[in-house]
Amino acid sequence: MLTAGFILPWSGGAFRYTGDEAGGAEDTGIASAYAQGVDRVIDPIDLFAPAEEARLSGAVAEARARSGARFVVLTTRGLRGETFERFTSRFHGGWERATGRNDAAIVFVSPSDSLVGVSTGHDLPIRPSAKERQAIIDRMKPLARDGRFEAAVMTGMEGIEDLLAQAADPDRT
Repeated sequence: MLTAGFILPWSGGAFRYTGDEAGGAEDTGIASAYAQGVDRVIDPIDLFAPAEEARLSGAVAEARARSGARFVVLTTRGLRGETFERFTSRFHGGWERATGRNDAAIVFVSPSDSLVGVSTGHDLPIRPSAKERQAIIDRMKPLARDGRFEAAVMTGMEGIEDLLAQAADPDRT
């Protein structure tokens, strides 16, 4: 089972592996094991209503099937002074230690920091440029400002999927 150690910044990593069975003492209920290793939507702050989380989980599963990337939607109470880059680096590092691959595509929301973001692991066929990343974030921001977090996340996933599709088919415009 992979648990969300990223909620506890002092835990030393984004994940810690606690075995294949759920329900142990380490099970936080936040990130349970499933076929691809980690929950599709990790929402410890309950930002999403159950129906929104279900829709997002379905959209993540579809994006994973289409692209081969392990998409994850991630929310947090706040970065507590840590940079987004450092936070996502810890997440990717924990992911790689737990799964052996750094193939996560993270769509991130931290309402308390007024922050949205996207991050991709080095085992994916894309490394978005700063300009490409900013273009995705710029489309997400107005939706998040309006409290439409589900739409912001969907927009982030679409942006990353578009980049993955372009990498798979360079002739695609």
